[in-house]
Amino acid sequence: MQPKKPWDSILEWLSGLLGVDTPDQPFIPVHLLLFGMIGLIVMILPFWKITSKAGFPGWLSVLSIVPLINIGFLFFLAFAPWPALTDKTHMPARE
Repeated sequence: MQPKKPWDSILEWLSGLLGVDTPDQPFIPVHLLLFGMIGLIVMILPFWKITSKAGFPGWLSVLSIVPLINIGFLFFLAFAPWPALTDKTHMPARE
């Protein structure tokens, strides 16, 4: 029999907390999946609104969850000419 590792007791406690007591059932941290999905929504939703208001397609906001690309995307949004602003400058004035 192998000696217990330090994290085995924590996993046993979490498995009991989630109701997964038998060793043949996999330990699935459902709360971590839920927090991850909420985190993705919290990250994508503001970027979706910003890109849409800037005149870019909203689906570009998915780039905000890709590591390192999200930094480049943020710089792109900051310094690129926004189609929504350039289109409004060529429109005739309202009377």
